[in-house]
Amino acid sequence: MVVLMVGCNGCWDKNELKNLALISGMGVDRTSDGKYITTFQVIIPSMVKEGGSGSKGPGGGGGSGGGMTQAVLVTSGESMTGFGSARVNRFWISRNLYLPTSQVIVFGQDAARQGIRSAYDLYARYPQKRLTEMVVVAKGTASEILKAQNQIDKIPAIALITLMNDSYNWTGQVIATRSIDLFEYRVSKTRAAVMPQVEVITAPVGEKVIKMSGTAVIRKDRLVGELNENETRGLLWVLGKVKLALLEIGDKSGKGMASLEVTQARSLNADIYGFGEAVKRKHPREWKTMKSKWDKIFPQIKLAIKVETTVFSSGELLKPPLPQ
Repeated sequence: MVVLMVGCNGCWDKNELKNLALISGMGVDRTSDGKYITTFQVIIPSMVKEGGSGSKGPGGGGGSGGGMTQAVLVTSGESMTGFGSARVNRFWISRNLYLPTSQVIVFGQDAARQGIRSAYDLYARYPQKRLTEMVVVAKGTASEILKAQNQIDKIPAIALITLMNDSYNWTGQVIATRSIDLFEYRVSKTRAAVMPQVEVITAPVGEKVIKMSGTAVIRKDRLVGELNENETRGLLWVLGKVKLALLEIGDKSGKGMASLEVTQARSLNADIYGFGEAVKRKHPREWKTMKSKWDKIFPQIKLAIKVETTVFSSGELLKPPLPQ
């Protein structure tokens, strides 16, 4: 008992909550000369509790300002490495940066084009990382996404996650990607990674708000293209991940239109799109000679697509309420 008590001497490496800067979101940008810009969205507990009236930013990173109900501080640092740009923020943040509370990682467009592997390296090495954190690509810079205002939620990163999940569940035109999904994409030798894209637009009332904007396609670790909303829905359909989607179709005469809500969808068991993985499973011998030149073979593949549609319900009425 005495020997066991020697190891029970309390939390020697404890971190008090009052000494932590809780990160709600982080972003990575790259400059034209290859430097890293790491942006943190830090929760201000007192403003969350008291219903604060604005977002703030120090000289290092700035903030969106205004009379919004955000309760965050947005700060950025620049350096030659990702770790260095993150550490620079310590010059104006008085608490220890705490990454496990982060809800989203935003890659700026230029950072994604130069390669997300090195940009993601800082977070991937953190011992207390959360693999459920969402990852997105910005049409523009990550910092402007993290600075964008929000009328409803005090913490913009949470608002972004809610927007992404709701759009994924209700429109069938937005994909949702987590950190763990990036690791799975990296394991595959043929499959390209896909991540949702976001952009900042000016709302009718004048504020800059975040909008979901298609899908970014990452080959190896670089941004190589994008899918629009309709193409994203096609991707989700093939992956079997469509939950709800609205299709507007016309009749053969072109005079009438109908709205169909997709409630169930099944598909070719192919994944972007993972045709190489399917060929490997079905034809392992042939795959040994094909895998080294798959990049040349893949664009020449011809697909045969078969679609079957069943209308389960037309709502509460069997016939239109008004005559034609």
